Amino acid sequence: MITVNTYIAKKFSIVKEQFNHLDVAYDNAFYLQHTSDCFVNIDDVRALEEMWRIKKPSRGKTGMVYISTAIIIEYNGQSILNFDHYHLNLWFEMLSVLDQFLKNKYGIENLYQNRLLLTLSADVDNQIRFQISNEENEIYTSKVLPEFELVSKLLAGAKKFFHTLINFDIYSIEDINELFEPLDHAFNQRYGYQY
Repeated sequence: MITVNTYIAKKFSIVKEQFNHLDVAYDNAFYLQHTSDCFVNIDDVRALEEMWRIKKPSRGKTGMVYISTAIIIEYNGQSILNFDHYHLNLWFEMLSVLDQFLKNKYGIENLYQNRLLLTLSADVDNQIRFQISNEENEIYTSKVLPEFELVSKLLAGAKKFFHTLINFDIYSIEDINELFEPLDHAFNQRYGYQY
């Protein structure tokens, strides 16, 4: 069974205030050592409200909302993607690679912040290879998973994430419908199933 959960990294100022008694650098390594204190699960509405009470994310000059996100994927209790790969706007990269995969049975996307490549490729017997590597082809994660289950769980996880942002007036329903309409169509084309 595949599970997909999304976490949002707390702003540096919040983390610094929370740990102000420590004389340390609040860098990626710190965030990874203190994931339960530095990330908020999107299911924890109260924590999100508290985090965004003072200032919630807003659109930049490009129209994008910048949110550092961790997508945690597990398969039968085994970690496939974890906090080590948290990234700015990770769901956008995940949706891009999913869109490519649904149309071509192969997708690849750069995770620029971590200088990694996320690849999805069709495998035999309705399986999919989920791989994270660096540009020198050093593989960090490479797992063969049930294709339909992974793709449908990723789409469901992405929709849950973006609908959470709608609930906080960060995105509009029109934005999200525009984002998912081509993905839903590609999903239907590939699987003959309306998502």
